[in-house]
Amino acid sequence: MITKYKNPILPGFYPDPSVCRVGDTFYMVTSTFEYFPGVPIFKSKNLIDWEQVGHCLTRQSQLDLINCKASGGIYAPTIRYHEGLFYMVTTDTTGIGNFYVTAEDPAGDWSDPIKVPQGGIDPSLFWDDDGKCYFASNYLHWNNRQGVYLREMNPKTGELLGDEPTFMWGGTGGKYPEAPHTYKKNNWYYLIIAEGGTEFTHAVTMARAKEITGPYEPCPHNPILSHRGSSLPIQSTGHAELFEDQNGQWWMVCLGVRHSQYPFIHHLGRETYLAPVNWDGEWPQIQGDFLQLCMDVPQLLPAPVAKQNKFEYTDNFADHELDLGWNFRRNPIPGSWSLESQGLRLKCLKPALDSNHQLSWIGRRQQHFDSQTEINMSFDPKNLEEAGLSVGMNENHWHAIAIHAIDGKRFITLKRALGSIRLEVNSVQIPAGGEVKLKIISNDIWYIFSAEIQGKTYELGQAEVRHIATEVAGGFTGVYTALYASSNGAKSANSALFHSFSYKDISTRAHDDRSIVSMVNPDLVATNIAL
Repeated sequence: MITKYKNPILPGFYPDPSVCRVGDTFYMVTSTFEYFPGVPIFKSKNLIDWEQVGHCLTRQSQLDLINCKASGGIYAPTIRYHEGLFYMVTTDTTGIGNFYVTAEDPAGDWSDPIKVPQGGIDPSLFWDDDGKCYFASNYLHWNNRQGVYLREMNPKTGELLGDEPTFMWGGTGGKYPEAPHTYKKNNWYYLIIAEGGTEFTHAVTMARAKEITGPYEPCPHNPILSHRGSSLPIQSTGHAELFEDQNGQWWMVCLGVRHSQYPFIHHLGRETYLAPVNWDGEWPQIQGDFLQLCMDVPQLLPAPVAKQNKFEYTDNFADHELDLGWNFRRNPIPGSWSLESQGLRLKCLKPALDSNHQLSWIGRRQQHFDSQTEINMSFDPKNLEEAGLSVGMNENHWHAIAIHAIDGKRFITLKRALGSIRLEVNSVQIPAGGEVKLKIISNDIWYIFSAEIQGKTYELGQAEVRHIATEVAGGFTGVYTALYASSNGAKSANSALFHSFSYKDISTRAHDDRSIVSMVNPDLVATNIAL
């Protein structure tokens, strides 16, 4: 049984978490922006081990990202369960705006989108005791009053009832009051929001009212969570969700970031954190007031599913479907990729690695500061064609090992994109034909690149983490390691075949250690202890 656990519970680019509970099972969703499929959904029995069971948006009819810019697309989903149906409501910032989809089985297919004709972002749903459903979202400057607005909604059609939205609350004065969630406890309506922007000044604040429409009175100890001005290893905490387990214990999930270097940067993305919550009289209070990398639990949690200390993942692409951890940047072009007996095949499409169009590109989140990524691939390039392994934040900030041709000979080149600057750092000729192993090793300062072919290792150089971090690259996402192929604008029928992909945590430091740090012997604990 777990007595202590490590944060973040979802390391890497998993921001804006939202949780609901059905019986003894918890379900969580997070934002995905320009990546497809959209909105991963996870389930857990103990709040520590989260298994991804699917995505909410898996079809282009649900999510069209073809013209989506970096950090556009899907913002801040909310998941709810009501009368046998799951609801996921979110904002497509480059598409239809606010909408929701439904499913009886969260791991199955979700419905086509139902548009909700209210503006703003970060929508949330709330069912009151009388069965009425309410839709809340933030407006930055609607009616010259920045804050959260509420309207009754027909959950079958998305139709909004009433003449106009009702202003709920504008926060405590921080910029961008957003991420509203409403709860009812002891005949009070509690409204939780984020404010201060998703940066160092991010904060979680709360207000309550006797009527859902207000007026709302602020919590006397706002913010109920913020790490602003502190030296804590977790920063930018905000965008929170409160929920109750089946034994009456309350919890909070929220986003935060882990920085490296100075001046501070973060590149893994905004991650998902968990904290126990106590109600101090009539208001919630985070256990210990702050989020920590190691947290005590107020009661024993069910034992972890896996006890390994280091995360390792290997994909030989032997299944008929892609693993749920893979994402495309924007919707993939049909027929541009395929799974075969020998691996994953990517066609050489015209868009280059730095294009903001649909790419021949498939990636996974980097989730640890100290990591090792390896791929084995076969590729016989011609003309302008290239394929390889990249690590980056968006189309203008990446490092890549590219296999390409010069005068009919095969080369491996370390390439970099730093905003509008394009660099070729090092290039070596390699033998024609045969498999090539490409490797990236990372720490919180550097990426180190190498290749191996026919038993010979080629050291290609290194590149700074800082140049692909959010503070340089901008946006709201995190770093991906990705397989790609391109013809760089030329006509091509060629393709690259990726035989295997492996990623593992090689950390030795506490800030990257994912292990459960303290457990009790389950044989000494009654088997009927539940979360």
